[in-house]
Amino acid sequence: MTIRKAPITAMASHPATTGSCAPDADMDMTRSANKKIPDILVKPWKLPPQKTYIFQNANVVDSASGSVHQKQTIKLAQVRDTGGATLALKEAIEDDVFPGPRLFISNKALSQTGGHGDMRGVHDKQKCCGGDSALTTVVDGVPGCIQATREQLRTGADFIKIMAGGGVASPTDKLENTQFTAAEIQAIAEVADTYGTYVTAHAYTPKAIRHAVDNGARYMARKGIRLTPTIVTYDAMGSDKYADFLPPANRAKNEMVLSKGLESLRIAEEAGVTICHGSDLLGPLHEEQSREFGIRAQALSSKTVLQGATVNAAKLLRQDKFLGQIRKGFAADLLILNGNPLDNVAILDEPEKTVLAVIKNGRVYASRWGQLPRDIASTQNLIE
Repeated sequence: MTIRKAPITAMASHPATTGSCAPDADMDMTRSANKKIPDILVKPWKLPPQKTYIFQNANVVDSASGSVHQKQTIKLAQVRDTGGATLALKEAIEDDVFPGPRLFISNKALSQTGGHGDMRGVHDKQKCCGGDSALTTVVDGVPGCIQATREQLRTGADFIKIMAGGGVASPTDKLENTQFTAAEIQAIAEVADTYGTYVTAHAYTPKAIRHAVDNGARYMARKGIRLTPTIVTYDAMGSDKYADFLPPANRAKNEMVLSKGLESLRIAEEAGVTICHGSDLLGPLHEEQSREFGIRAQALSSKTVLQGATVNAAKLLRQDKFLGQIRKGFAADLLILNGNPLDNVAILDEPEKTVLAVIKNGRVYASRWGQLPRDIASTQNLIE
């Protein structure tokens, strides 16, 4: 495989060679001893629910930049963020202010009052900051939903995220809730369609999923439902390590979701549902994200798990002509591993042991392999 700066320019089978690793030179990545896979695409981080109200400045990127750098150090060159990442953060990465993955963002997820994105406690009567948190904005009624959708798209959203059902971390809804009315979801989907984009929905129960699909989540209804499970999230929140992360009521909801996790994977695969990869981890739980591979491997084949993190995710992003595969003309985003994930995808649970290098746009963003030096400068603190 030959890489010139960004795209893959040639593919061929030939003996292992050394090649130049200079940023402006051709890079020959044929290595007989190592495995190459397309870089993994995944839903990214979120902030702890009890702290989201304090993060209001759209230009504050210091903590987020640390998260995206950690993402790339682990194994990611592309991330779809479904609530929280801003255009300021995306542009800072694109301008090489600091290293990070290619971002596809929804800006703030849309939630109804009392929905999965309304983080007020039961005794909080007023909306803080106009109903906005770092992750979500609370909207009601068709006019409000239209305005909020346009606002997210105006400020750089690549797609729209809605909360169509109850969730674990939210304090006042129930898992079995359906959220937004049919008219509200239809209005959101119609606006997204006028911008040439799509709506993705948070939904656990069959009722909530059908509520979203029937009322305008077009990409699901017309092109086949794509499921993005995030089982590691519930596994981590239910572990002794993070026993104090959720209040008791939220832990009870988490146990209900976790108990159905692996079963949902088996049901989805048997039904022919396209499965994509996700993490959806909150704040300090972010370090657990790699374990999703091993968890899924308990129910799915290694090939199916890996496809969910590469080709399927690229299709979800509508980037399947550019991302998700190692092919001529595709983005030079790839991992170099010391093992074969098709034999055992759980090796990706420990990237510090198995990932030798992370390449984005043909540049080496992270490497612990002596034959492939890093060519992206480390970030520096300009203000103490």
